[in-house]
Amino acid sequence: MGREKSWRKIKTLAVGVALATILLSAFAVPVQAHIPEGWVPIEECPKYVKGAAGAAGDGAEIDVSADFVYRAAGDAIDNLWEGEAPRRSDIKIISKLPTPAAEQVIQVIVGQPEGEAPPEWTSEKIGTYELRAPGGTSKENLKAENFEFTFVNTRTGKEYVWKAEDEITDIFPAGYFELRNKKARGETLKWYEVSRLGNMEEKVSSSLTESIGKRLSNELHDNYAHHLDEELVGKVGDEGTMLCLAAELAETGDKGEVGTLREKFEEASELIGEMHELIHGTMVPVAEEMGKGEVEAAVLHDLAHKLMASIYRTGGYLDEIEKTNDADEVKEKGSGMLEEMKKLKEFSSEVHIHSTDLATVLTEQKPLKLKDGREAVNIEHSDLTTYLSKLSEKEEKKPFPTGGAVAFGIIVVGLAALGIVVKRSK
Repeated sequence: MGREKSWRKIKTLAVGVALATILLSAFAVPVQAHIPEGWVPIEECPKYVKGAAGAAGDGAEIDVSADFVYRAAGDAIDNLWEGEAPRRSDIKIISKLPTPAAEQVIQVIVGQPEGEAPPEWTSEKIGTYELRAPGGTSKENLKAENFEFTFVNTRTGKEYVWKAEDEITDIFPAGYFELRNKKARGETLKWYEVSRLGNMEEKVSSSLTESIGKRLSNELHDNYAHHLDEELVGKVGDEGTMLCLAAELAETGDKGEVGTLREKFEEASELIGEMHELIHGTMVPVAEEMGKGEVEAAVLHDLAHKLMASIYRTGGYLDEIEKTNDADEVKEKGSGMLEEMKKLKEFSSEVHIHSTDLATVLTEQKPLKLKDGREAVNIEHSDLTTYLSKLSEKEEKKPFPTGGAVAFGIIVVGLAALGIVVKRSK
C-alpha cells in the first residue's frame, strides 16, 4: 500500500514538472537558432549563440541594399560633381535594385522621403528616380546585376555608372544570393544558414561602409606606395629594380640595361604623378572637409612633392646617360643618378610607411552632401539607418501572436489532466 502511494506521488510530481515546463515555455522568448542533437564542444558554442542573437535581433533589420545606395551615391557625387553638393533637382538616379530599403534611400537623396524624416531631407524641387530591374529579378530574387546604379547630372548630361562587382572586388561571398533570396521568400533558414548569412551580410556591409580614411589609405597603399617602394625603386641588390640597375651602371658603365631602366623610370614617374593627384586632389580636401587629418594629409602631400622633384632629377641623369657611349662618363652620371635614387628610395619608403596614417584619423564615412535651393544638407549614414529602422519597425508590426493562446490552451488541458490524475490517485 505504501509503495502504491509513493508511485502515485511520483506520477503526480512528473506531470506537475511537465506542466511547469510548458508554462515557462509559453512566456519564454522563442529561440530561432537550433543547437544540433548531442553534446556541443565548448569552443563551438559562440557561433550558436551568435546565430540565435542574429536571428532574434534587438531591432528591425536593415537590408544591406541601403549601404549599396549610400556608397554609390557618395562615389557619384565625387565623380559627377567633384565632391560639391549637387542640387537635388539636378540628380537623376536609375536603379536596378528593387528593394524597399534601396528605394527609400534614393527617395531621401532626391528629396521625397516617406514617413517621419527630418524636414531638411524633403525638397520642393526634387530629383528624378527610375527603377529598371532586369527581367526575372525581384526583391525576392536578386542577382549581382541588380546592384548597379546610373547617376545623371541633368545640367551637364554626364552619367556615372556604379556597379558593385566592378567597384569592390569579391563583394558578394559565394552562396550569398542563394541564402539571401531564400530568406526574402519567407523560407525558414537552418540554424547554420542563419549564422552564415549574418556573417556574409556583415562582411558586405563593412566593405561598403568603411571609413573614408580607410578607403583612401587603401588606395594609396595598394595602388601606388607599395608598388613604387618595393617593386620599382627597390633597394640595392634587389634584381631588376631601379636602384639595382643604377648601381650596375655606376659600377661598370655598361648601358645594356638602360632600356629596362627607362621603362622602370617611366612607370615610376606615372605612379608618382597619380599618387600626387590622389593626395592633393582628394586626401587633402577630404581632411579639410572632415575637420581632422590635415596634418597627416599635409605630410603625405609634402612627400609627394619630394618624390616628384627626385624623379625629375633622376630623369635628367638618365637623359644624359642615354646620349653618351663613353663608359667613364656613364659611370660618372650613373653614380650621380644612384645617389639621387637613394633619396628617391627614402621618400618612397616614407610614403609607404605613412600611407595608412589617414585611416587611423578619419574613422567616419563622408556624409552625402546635397542642396535644396541655397541650403546645403548633410546626410550621415547613421541618421539614415535610424530612419530606415523606424520605417521597418512600423511595417513589421504584427497582430497579437496566436502562440500565447495556443500555449494557454495546452496549459488548460494539462491542468485538467493533472486534476484527473490527482483525483484517481486518491
